[in-house]
Amino acid sequence: MKLVSFALALLLALSACAELPRDFEAWPQAQQAFRQDALWHGGDGAASVRLAQGRELWLFGDSFIGASRPQAEVVRNSLGLQRGDAPLEFCWQPGPKAFFGGGAGAWLWPGSGLMLDKWLLIFMLEVQPAENELGFRVGGARAIMITNPAAAPQDWRQYRLRLPQDTAGIVLGSGSLVVQDGYLFALSAERDSRAAHLVRWPLEQAKRGDLRKPQYYDGSSWQFNPARSRPIFADAQIEYGVARTRRGWVAIHTRALDDPAIVMRTSPSLLGPWSEPQVIYQPPEARVAGNLVYAAKPHPELGGRRLVVSYAVNASDFERLLNDASLYYPLLIRSRPYRKPR
Repeated sequence: MKLVSFALALLLALSACAELPRDFEAWPQAQQAFRQDALWHGGDGAASVRLAQGRELWLFGDSFIGASRPQAEVVRNSLGLQRGDAPLEFCWQPGPKAFFGGGAGAWLWPGSGLMLDKWLLIFMLEVQPAENELGFRVGGARAIMITNPAAAPQDWRQYRLRLPQDTAGIVLGSGSLVVQDGYLFALSAERDSRAAHLVRWPLEQAKRGDLRKPQYYDGSSWQFNPARSRPIFADAQIEYGVARTRRGWVAIHTRALDDPAIVMRTSPSLLGPWSEPQVIYQPPEARVAGNLVYAAKPHPELGGRRLVVSYAVNASDFERLLNDASLYYPLLIRSRPYRKPR
């Protein structure tokens, strides 16, 4: 566990605003906050959750922990916690080990999270090794409730919640979590096609930690049978997210691993109809041979009247990843000011 300076709490001056986020540009000043620790040398995933009293939680996937990246151990997940204006605190289990344990033969990568009153709900992706091009396969989801998120992370009381065994291949909570109209909505993804699905629970039920019977949107109504779920849009990614606008919603994701433009869709409702994807940013890192760009997602609680989006850059050559400090730290872009919902 270490402390670093963290500049993301600095919000931007207000100016004339557009209706939708647009004109995204790199935000290198904020990115430096992830590069100042003596033991944490990069991680992907980079989901964020606004906690109580203005604190910000960051959830990372595979993370390098050690004196330097070439000397580091890779832990399957880690987290960072910002307390007001205090520096960011990176956290993992002693060893070093992943903060959230996955069990025998599997590990956990971050999905999404949300405060439900005083408790913190986190969805993680359950991942297993596989004989494919990437070397892994997302098997499903795991839900964890933290009942004392105001405590130091090493003192958190974690409870694994029961999820249905059969979700018809839908990875619950791999995208954003949203509370609206008395329900907890989980933006989710089909693990093979990457299509986006919408799942919900009655909010009071979710607050009790009862996630056993989700409802799946079939295009016109809600069903308990996951096989009847229909995508709200196709060609998403396992990792993606949504943000509110004055007129509805935007969804953010990379287009594909081999075509990693960051795209945005718009919709008046979570239910749709969702627009076709429009390119909002071409990551310059994608022009470097062997680079892998992925995991774009929005962070609507950051950036004041600008929308902040993060993405990850990895390398197909592990030796280059170990020795190239330009890789594998979270990268941030932000839009010009726009009219956020009140």
